[in-house]
Order: sequence, then structure tokens, then C-alpha cells
Amino acid sequence: MSWKLLETLPGGHRLFTEPSVDRVFIADESGENPDRTDDGLIWLDRQSPIQIGNDGTALVPVIMAPTLHGDRITGKKVLVTTADALALSESFNYELHTTNGAYRAVRVRDWMRG
Repeated sequence: MSWKLLETLPGGHRLFTEPSVDRVFIADESGENPDRTDDGLIWLDRQSPIQIGNDGTALVPVIMAPTLHGDRITGKKVLVTTADALALSESFNYELHTTNGAYRAVRVRDWMRG
């Protein structure tokens, strides 16, 4: 596969695209590319919101590659930092769901550039 790195999130997860499919893949640091990680291919489920817990943890909805039986595994979540959740919300228009409401992140400015 011909992977293109889109972004490295603040917590270390990396986002990739692959020209032959319309998906955004998420990968941890266990492999060079999404298909070489310990977890295998995982892509973002952009139809579901990110859940933010009271303790600040964030769970991103994902879809895992088909099993041996050809079934996609849905309903799974990847634990990320709150900063990662904000970046995903801003980049991909995810809703962020908390116990007191639903939000979307908007980047005001890039701290690195002032």
C-alpha cells in the first residue's frame, strides 16, 4: 500500500491516507505504517462522536479491518489524549460528547507560530 502521513497527533498517534480508499487510518507507534502495527488496520469512524470522560480520557470511534470471516469490527474505540480529541474534532468535524453537552473544536491559533 502507498501510505501518506497526514498528521501526528499530540499524543503520538499518526493519521494516514491511502490513495485507493476513502478512509483515514489511525496508527500507534508500534509499526511504521498502519498495516504494520500490533493492532492491524484501524480507520476512523467519522459517523460517530468522540466520547470525553469526566477524567479527561477520550475515546475515538474506529472500525477495524475485516476478520477472517470478512466481517468488519465496529463499535470499537481507541483511547487518545484530550489534545488528540480536540485535534481530530477540528480536522474532521467530529462532535465531542461529554456528560454536559456536545461540542466541536475550533483552532484559534497555532501556538508554535504565535
